[in-house]
This record gives sequence, structure tokens and C-alpha cells, in this order.
Amino acid sequence: MIKKIIIILLVAFSLLLFLGCKQQLPVTGPEPTPTIAPAEDPVNEVGTGISDISKVDKDLDNSGLDDLDTILEDIENI
Repeated sequence: MIKKIIIILLVAFSLLLFLGCKQQLPVTGPEPTPTIAPAEDPVNEVGTGISDISKVDKDLDNSGLDDLDTILEDIENI
């Protein structure tokens, strides 16, 4: 009697496992509409990067390129 109950439970368990792993069909429905962020947020943040303009001037300094022509002429003469 106990063997029959165990076999029935194993069959039921295997059916649950088999049906649970079955590939499900994708649900088709209306496509979600894209949400558009308000335009005010990026506009308010534009002025925050301008405060470090002196750092940009240092990065764009080209005074180190003054000697470039003479160095290139020296390389051509070698």
C-alpha cells in the first residue's frame, strides 16, 4: 500500500515538473507607450559645467607646440 502511494506521488511530482517546465507562449497585447522625460531637467543642468572654464583653458593651452617646428626640422636633418 505504501509503495502504491509513493509511486502515485512520484508520478504526480514528475507531471508537475514536466508541466511546469513546458515552454510558455508569449502573451501578445498592446505595446507599451514610451515615456518621454520632461525637457526642463537637462536644461537646468547646462550652467553647472561652465564654472570650471579656467581648467579648460589650461587643458587647451598650446604653448608647448611652439618648439615643434624646430624639433621636426632637426629630425629631418638626421
